[in-house]
Amino acid sequence: MLTSCRSLLASWRIPLLAAVLALALLSCRGGGANPPSDVQVPVIKPTTPPSACQNDRYPADAPQFEGNELLNYQTTASGLKVYDFTPGSGQAANPSAIVEVHYTGWLLDGCIFDSSHLRGDPVLLPLPGVIEGWQEGIGSMNVGGRRRLEIPPDLGYGSRGALPSIPPDATIVFDVELFGVYTEMDITATQEAMIAEATAEAEAEETPASQ
Repeated sequence: MLTSCRSLLASWRIPLLAAVLALALLSCRGGGANPPSDVQVPVIKPTTPPSACQNDRYPADAPQFEGNELLNYQTTASGLKVYDFTPGSGQAANPSAIVEVHYTGWLLDGCIFDSSHLRGDPVLLPLPGVIEGWQEGIGSMNVGGRRRLEIPPDLGYGSRGALPSIPPDATIVFDVELFGVYTEMDITATQEAMIAEATAEAEAEETPASQ
């Protein structure tokens, strides 16, 4: 029967796409039956495109991912993995604080998806507005400390990911150095002081020098 089907297909003079021919041959072999139940259909999961990785711009003197698999992580009750390079001896953070940090985020393949080192300066971040892995991992640090966090999907970006940089169900790794811990009142007072200083400087420039 397979031979007759091949002959029939060869006699057609209208060009057909390769996919249509393959389906026709499959129908001839199986008599139109469904594929065997043991056929495994691969599930393709989204991956991070190379263009989303920022390794080529990452400073050589910033924390590196190499050797991450050798670190002796401690696993918390939530599943967060923590490794302290430097414990820190300054002010303690807490999950509701505003923190000043330098950080780098990697996927497990070493792809850098974000880093404050790329911008050159630490950043201020309110911990209540970030992922749970950061709230727990940074919220228990002390100023002066440097910590590596391996964050499972349920404490990170979950099944939705943060495309195109972070695919769904991704475990992510952060290297974090804590420089400061602040409250909203601290930030407001600092902003008001900066505004007052800038205003005074502007007024001084507008005032004519005495003759």
